[in-house]
Amino acid sequence: MLTNLKKYKHALMIFAGIILFITIYILFFGEQVKDAILPPVIKTPQQPRVEQEVNTFDYLGAIPPTKETVKTIDPYFGITFKFEEEIDAESAVIIVKPYLDIIKVVPEEDPKSLYIQPDFQPWRDRTKYYITIRTLKAKNGKVLRKPVEYIYYSELETTIPGGIPGIGI
Repeated sequence: MLTNLKKYKHALMIFAGIILFITIYILFFGEQVKDAILPPVIKTPQQPRVEQEVNTFDYLGAIPPTKETVKTIDPYFGITFKFEEEIDAESAVIIVKPYLDIIKVVPEEDPKSLYIQPDFQPWRDRTKYYITIRTLKAKNGKVLRKPVEYIYYSELETTIPGGIPGIGI
C-alpha cells in the first residue's frame, strides 16, 4: 500500500491542492458564489393576525338550538341564526343535506339574524338535516369567521296536543 501512495504521490498532492483552493475560495467569495448559483428569494411580509380578525364576525347561536328535536305541526318551520353583525342574506352560501330548497331572509326588525325555511317542499318528518352556512358577509363587509354547522331534526305532529275547543281536533 505504501508503494501505491508513493506511486500516486503527485496526483494526491494535486487533489489536496484543488480541495484547499476550493475551500479558500468559498470562504472568501462564498456569498457571491451563492448569489450566482441560487435564484434570489423574495420575502413578502405576512399580514398580522390581528388585522384579519378585525374583518370577521361570529355566529352567536340559533333558535331552535342545534341538535334539539323540534315537535311542530308546521312542515315549513323556520330556523333563525344569530350573528354579531348585520347580515347580507344574498351573500349566504348555505348547504342542506339531504338537499332541500330554502328561503333565506334577514328580518327588518332584527338585521343581525338570518332566517331560513323550506321553499317548495317541506321538512320531511323524522329526518335529520345537516345545515352548513359556508360563507356569509355582513353589511359592513366583514366575513363570517368560520362556517356554521347546524343539525335540524323535526317530528311533525298530526294532532294538536290538548285539541282546540269547539273545533273537535
